[in-house]
Amino acid sequence: MQRQTNTKEKIKDVFIKLINEKGFDSISVSDITRSANINRGTFYLHYLDKYDLLEKLEDELINEITNILIDETSIYDLENNSPFEYDVVLKMLNYAKKEFSFIAAIASEKGDPQFPSKFKKLLHLQITTKFGDLTKKLTPLVAGLSVDYNIEIMLAAPAAIILLWINNGGKDSPEKIAKLIVDGTRISPYDIVY
Repeated sequence: MQRQTNTKEKIKDVFIKLINEKGFDSISVSDITRSANINRGTFYLHYLDKYDLLEKLEDELINEITNILIDETSIYDLENNSPFEYDVVLKMLNYAKKEFSFIAAIASEKGDPQFPSKFKKLLHLQITTKFGDLTKKLTPLVAGLSVDYNIEIMLAAPAAIILLWINNGGKDSPEKIAKLIVDGTRISPYDIVY
C-alpha cells in the first residue's frame, strides 16, 4: 500500500512539473512515465490516461475542499453578514497552501481551463448549503431578474480573490486572504473607493 502511495505521489509530482514546463495539452503518458522513472504498465495500474490522472487529482482536491466548506460545525450566522466564515475560509486556504503546487499548476494558463469554474461551483455550494432555505427568500436586486444574480455577486469577489492569490504565488498569508474575503463580503464597492 505504501509503495502504491509513493508511486502515485511520484506521478503527481512529475505531472505538476510537466504542466508547469510544457502545459497539460502537450504532456503525454510517455513524458510522465519517463520523468517519473516508471514503466507505462505501472502508470496504467492507477490511471487510464493523462485526462483520468487530472480528473482524479482534481476530484481529490475538490472533495477535500468541499468537506472543509460544508463542515457540519460551521453554521451560517446571520449576524456575521457573510456567507463565508473566517475559520472555514482559513482552513480551506491552509489546505490550498499545502496543495499549492498542484493548485497553481492547474489554475495556470498551462493547466486546466475548467478549474476556475469548478472552484466557483464549490463556493456556490458553500452559499447554498450555509444559507439553506434563505436563498429561496432572497429578493432579486433588480425586479424581474433571478436571485441567481444575487448569488453570483456573493461568489464573484471571493472566487476572484482566491484565484488572484493563487496566481500571485500564494505570497500573502492565508490569514490575511481569509480576512479580506470575509470582510469583503460585508462591504459595498462604494465603501472600498471612498
